[in-house]
Amino acid sequence: MTEFSATDAALEGFRVTRENLRAVGIWAVVEFAFSVLNVIVLVSLGGAAFHRLAGLTPDDMMKLGPSALNDIALGLVPAYLAVLPLALSVQTLLTCAIYRAASGEAAGKLGFLKIGKTEYRTLGASLLIGLVLTGCYIGGVLAVTLILVIGKQIGGEGLAGLVAFVGLGTLICGLIYLYVRLTLAVPLAFQTGRIDIKAAFRASSGRFWTFLGVYLMALLLGLLVAMLGGVINLVVQHLLSTAWRQAGDLLTAKDLSLATVLHPIVLAATLVGAVIGTLFRVIVTAPSYALYRALQTRF
Repeated sequence: MTEFSATDAALEGFRVTRENLRAVGIWAVVEFAFSVLNVIVLVSLGGAAFHRLAGLTPDDMMKLGPSALNDIALGLVPAYLAVLPLALSVQTLLTCAIYRAASGEAAGKLGFLKIGKTEYRTLGASLLIGLVLTGCYIGGVLAVTLILVIGKQIGGEGLAGLVAFVGLGTLICGLIYLYVRLTLAVPLAFQTGRIDIKAAFRASSGRFWTFLGVYLMALLLGLLVAMLGGVINLVVQHLLSTAWRQAGDLLTAKDLSLATVLHPIVLAATLVGAVIGTLFRVIVTAPSYALYRALQTRF
């Protein structure tokens, strides 16, 4: 029933990277700019909470307890709400750029980056999948809670614990199954302008395990690349140990400010992270377009 090579689909991100190095460099610059802006917003709107969380050791967290940690985290809510629209926008821009590169489209001066109806529809498909998964999660939690209460009444704590374990495990597996079956909705919206999760679900019929294998293989490869990048990052830090340690001290200083965030060494670390993050993004994003391309006659 498989009309494509699962291995080739999982490796699609490497092909895209190899054939579009200039574009990947541009994407890394966008990732870097977003990372810097993200930290600026966090520091500006939630500096006190950001510093308190950054300075906590595991022992401190144990002493404070969940309630106190929750109160600190609430101080970051306004900052994260401000960053969320930007994060979704950047994710959509880069996803569409990766899909264009995978499709063989001409790169242009901006490395496949565009803003238009295609991006809006792709974002709409991603949000719709998120809403479906959220709705199923809420419904699943309510169902598990109800069964848990009934189980506790019937069999006591022992049965309730078993019900909770089985119920939550089933819920997690169900959400993974649904997500994998719906992933083609995003490249479908990108390529055709149609936001149709039912069509994506039908097209993936009988291919769940193949799709899951492709995504897990891509994720593993992405993590290996990220680990390699982390090793290189550690070598650079070792070579610049004094300056890097000073930058680390700056980020945990009580007077954390925008000047601290824009310290050259901090920016250098952010740039390295952006490059690694971009490579990871390409590796885990491109396979969904490869799967759509192989099955597009089913839509």
